[in-house]
Amino acid sequence: MSDDFEIEEIIQSNLHLIEHYLIDKASKFFLAPIDEIQIIETKTRQKIGETGQVLISTVLYDTPMGPTSTQVAFKYFESVANLMAEIKNSIELDVLFKTSPEFGTPKLLFASTKDPALVIYEGIDAVNYDELEYDAKPSYAGRLLAEVHQPLNKNINFEVYKAFSRQLANRYESVDLETKISNSMGRLIDRIEHMASGCNPFNDFHQSNLMMSVIQDQVSKTYLLDPEFMSKESFDRMEDIGVFFGQQLLNEYLSTGDIENGVRDVHTFLKAYEGKNIENGGMPWKSIYQNGNPLIFYLGIWLLMDNEHKAAQLYEGEITHPDILKRVEFLLWIEEKDPFNFNFE
Repeated sequence: MSDDFEIEEIIQSNLHLIEHYLIDKASKFFLAPIDEIQIIETKTRQKIGETGQVLISTVLYDTPMGPTSTQVAFKYFESVANLMAEIKNSIELDVLFKTSPEFGTPKLLFASTKDPALVIYEGIDAVNYDELEYDAKPSYAGRLLAEVHQPLNKNINFEVYKAFSRQLANRYESVDLETKISNSMGRLIDRIEHMASGCNPFNDFHQSNLMMSVIQDQVSKTYLLDPEFMSKESFDRMEDIGVFFGQQLLNEYLSTGDIENGVRDVHTFLKAYEGKNIENGGMPWKSIYQNGNPLIFYLGIWLLMDNEHKAAQLYEGEITHPDILKRVEFLLWIEEKDPFNFNFE
C-alpha cells in the first residue's frame, strides 16, 4: 500500500466526523436542502510542522443535486497539550479579529483529544503568502501582525536575549567566528536595552502561516494559521518580524549576493505595521525603539537557531559545515550594511 493511498484512506475514514458540515456546504451551494452525501474521492497534500502534521484535502462528493467539492485541513498533534493550546489561541484570534474583518482564521470544525489528537479546519479559498505574486502583500502582513501584537509596550527580559545570543555564538568557537558573531550581535542588542518593546508574540510567524484571498487583484482578507505557540509572555515585537523575513532575505542573499527586494519588502511591512499600530493607539517605531531598529539582531537569532536545525538534520550536528558558514557570512554582511531603518519617506 503506497503512502499516498494510506493518507487518502485516513482522510476518507474520518470524513464522517464533519458530515454535517459537508451537507451544509452542499445545501448552500445548490440552494436546496441536502440530506445525504456520498464521497467520490479525496486529493490530499501534507505539510509537516514543528509539533505535528497537516493534511490539506480537497473532498469531492456526490449529492442528490449533483457533485460538489470543498477543502478541509486535518491537523494532527503530538500531544493533547499542543492541541488545546491551538484551540485556545484560535478562539482568541477569532475574538480579536471580530472588529477587523480584513483579518481571519480558519473555522474550527471538529476537535478530538483521543489518540491521535486532531483538529479539522474549514478550507480557505486563499493563496499562501510565499506563493503569491503581489508587490503590496507585505503591507497586509504588517497590518495583521500589528493587530496580533497590540500596542502593549511591555518590558522585555533584555538579559535573556543577551545570554541566548552569546550561547548561540559560542557554537562557532572552533572556526574563530565566536568573537565576530558576539561583537556583531552585541552592537545590535543595545538597541533593545531599556526599551518597552514587548508584546504578546505569535512565536511562529512564518510566511507559510499566512494566506491571502485575492479578488480583482486586491487582497480582500489575510488569514493567520497555526496559532499553537502564541502566548501572553513578553517578547520583543521585532522577534516575530525577524522570523517572518529570515528565510526570504537569506535566500535572496545566497542567490544574488544582495537583498534589494527583501529590503523593499521589509520597509513596506514596517510602514504598514506602524500605521496599524498607531490606529490601535500605539506609538510610531521611533518612539518604541529610540536607539535604532533592532530587526537585524532578531534576524541573527533566527538564523543561528535555524543553523542548529539544519546542522542536526543534514550535517550530523556539524555546525562548521561550509553550507552553515555561508549562512553566518550573511549575518555578518547584513549587520555591517544595516539596511533597515524607520525613515520611510
